[in-house]
Amino acid sequence: VLYLATVRLSGWTSPQSTVNILKDGVSHARVTAREDGRFESTVANLERGSYTLALYAIDRKGRNTSLYASTLTLAQGSSNSVSNIVLPPTVEVSSTVAIGSDVVVSGEAPPGSSLEVFATVSEGIRTSKQFAATSSKGVLGVPDGAWSLTIPAREFSEGTYEIRARAILSSLSRSEFSRVAYVGIGVDTSENSSTRTDVNGDEKVNLIDFSIMLSFWGTDNAGADINQDGIINLADFSILLFNWTG
Repeated sequence: VLYLATVRLSGWTSPQSTVNILKDGVSHARVTAREDGRFESTVANLERGSYTLALYAIDRKGRNTSLYASTLTLAQGSSNSVSNIVLPPTVEVSSTVAIGSDVVVSGEAPPGSSLEVFATVSEGIRTSKQFAATSSKGVLGVPDGAWSLTIPAREFSEGTYEIRARAILSSLSRSEFSRVAYVGIGVDTSENSSTRTDVNGDEKVNLIDFSIMLSFWGTDNAGADINQDGIINLADFSILLFNWTG
């Protein structure tokens, strides 16, 4: 008799978002987060060995979080748990803002979480400024996780900026950084293909980015479509290999 292992995954994301679970880069399951942002799922029938389990969420407006990934070595017949996962917030910003105008950043995160938001000059000498926001606990006792931050125009000069954020629930419970959103102050901005190859936004181009791309193969998912031609195929794979960092 072969005794199989299980892994229970649980944590927090924005309320009612869709949490996607990948096993070794292949889509395995989807669950919907509860109204308080809590989610849980069990990956069962695993033979002993090593597995990479990855999660990302799609919020109610169709925006993707960056990826959370964990590699586990499982013993035969074992029950395992990865808990207190905090998925990164989603981030949205206008791609172009006139000089002298404020920049509005918004998204969704676990309800009541504190957010650290960073604006980084993407060209030349990379300098960052940090700002704070809080995700909504909702009204009438119904949390919604929405957050918004207005950054004054005086904080920016002409150029292109990278905006990213992370959510903090406690001193021991925080997310990784979000996907990068780009804003041009007085200039048109578009992400170049070398930047888009970092699909999960961890500043590396490696097996995790490749696994995400495979999970969306043949689709038009904007986050994994590196050359933005409307389909994820060998052309995107070639660009990813060219920019591989390992």
